[in-house]
Amino acid sequence: MPEADSYRLRVTSQDTVPNVPGVRITAQLHTRRGEAIVLASGQPVDAEFAGLALVDITPFVIVSAEDSSGREQAVIVATLVGDPVHRLDHVIAQQIDTPEKFLRFLLLMLGLGTDAAMLVSGDAGGAGAWRSSGTGIFELLLNALVDRPQQLDDLARLVSRLEASGDGSRLLPPGFSELWQVVTQARHAMTEAVRA
Repeated sequence: MPEADSYRLRVTSQDTVPNVPGVRITAQLHTRRGEAIVLASGQPVDAEFAGLALVDITPFVIVSAEDSSGREQAVIVATLVGDPVHRLDHVIAQQIDTPEKFLRFLLLMLGLGTDAAMLVSGDAGGAGAWRSSGTGIFELLLNALVDRPQQLDDLARLVSRLEASGDGSRLLPPGFSELWQVVTQARHAMTEAVRA
């Protein structure tokens, strides 16, 4: 639940926490390690984490059981109910803070299952000079346009977020904006042709 610019996440369960004498059981979010909440023995889980940034919201909860002899941990994947719209897009955009990382993400997104390989060098002062060997960025974009256009929709959300943040000129490699504009126009033309 959002509260101004922060969120609350409530972790609940139908099953009760085991009641084992001398064992302390805690839960913490994978994204906020060190902020553990003690779970009440013999009761269903009901823990609330407050003051979270959007990128802190996660379904991964670390449950720890600790006694005098040591500690055991497990990561539980919970079901997010009411997940904020575009949370994952925001998380991905937060991680892409250089042109090189953008190109690696683009290669990962569009190049999986292909023979694509890419070398990214930062010798352009962080401007993201890029070379490709095998399938290049242009070819990956064209292949996606023809074979997997929905992947371009996913990429479009990231590009839009980066441009809207004002960081597009810093984070997108030189020349990518112009190339992306051509790909976007082709994608719209193909969509219109299908509708007709």
